[in-house]
Parts: sequence; C-alpha cells; structure tokens
Amino acid sequence: MNLFVYNTANSNLVTCSTSMVDNVEHIFLPSLPAGRYDLQVLKRESIIQISLSENYALAFEMFTMPLNTRLTNGNVVISWPLAPTGFRLQATTSLAPPVSWASVTNAVSVTNNQDVVALPVDGGNQFFRLISPAF
Repeated sequence: MNLFVYNTANSNLVTCSTSMVDNVEHIFLPSLPAGRYDLQVLKRESIIQISLSENYALAFEMFTMPLNTRLTNGNVVISWPLAPTGFRLQATTSLAPPVSWASVTNAVSVTNNQDVVALPVDGGNQFFRLISPAF
C-alpha cells in the first residue's frame, strides 16, 4: 500500500509514503495549513499475489496541542489546555539525535482550564513536549 495526500483546492500532491521495504507507511505533517485534503490509499501491484481487495487500517491525529511557557518568580511555568485529557509533559536538555525525552514528575495543577507545571530555572537548556495518551 502507498499513501498520498493531496490539497483539494489545487490538486497538488502535498506528500506521500511509498516504502518498498515493508507494508507500513507513515506520514507526519506537523505544520499542515488549514484546508481540505484528500488522503488516497493505493494498493501496489504484486507479481507474487494478485487480489481484488486488501485489508488495511489507518490511524491519525488531526489537532495540535499548544504548549505555553512563561517566567514567574524564578520558575518556568508551562501550561496547556485541560481538554483533551491525559497528555504528559516531557523534557530534554538537547535536541541532537538521538533525543532522550524524560517525563516531568513535578506536580500538575489546574488553573483557568489549563494544566500547569512550575519548574525551577536551572540555567541550562530545557526543551519540552507533550506526549499523547496514545503513546
């Protein structure tokens, strides 16, 4: 199977996944502009096995979760929307591959419909991300 994403406004191909190694395809579009898109699944022809149908499954996530930061009283305060629930905050000191993310274990409080974590500023680089409850 191959995956193709087209912009329906102009029929341009946005991206595709056409792995010849296995039957797993991945498309990651973190900054896809708002609009209408067409996802096409194309069955690759196989010399060994020819069939009229093919079973497959799709998994996707179609939203972004904003992560906000601010400095308050010597702490960096990180917040994100309360809903959808279950997101976990992770941190790393470097984005050089391979990146090693660690869960932030500081207490999460709720303020104004936001999950909020306060972390002391230690002077070094800190990078943060939210991880979906599905992972």
